[in-house]
Amino acid sequence: MGRILAIDVGTKRVGLALSDPLRLIASPWGSLPRDGKLWEQLKAICAKEGVDLIVVGYVPRTITGQRQPW
Repeated sequence: MGRILAIDVGTKRVGLALSDPLRLIASPWGSLPRDGKLWEQLKAICAKEGVDLIVVGYVPRTITGQRQPW
């Protein structure tokens, strides 16, 4: 069983958190610019850190339930 990478997509940057090998605690990993190199960087992080599951955050919603603009 590998680690979990959590992704929070923003308009300019993508925030990342990584679980420990036992998947008990997640810690901030850092952020990446949302550009043309994002997928290559994410693949490299997954390979290096032993990630086998990725979790992506939902689109934020307003108090009325409407989607926030990206």
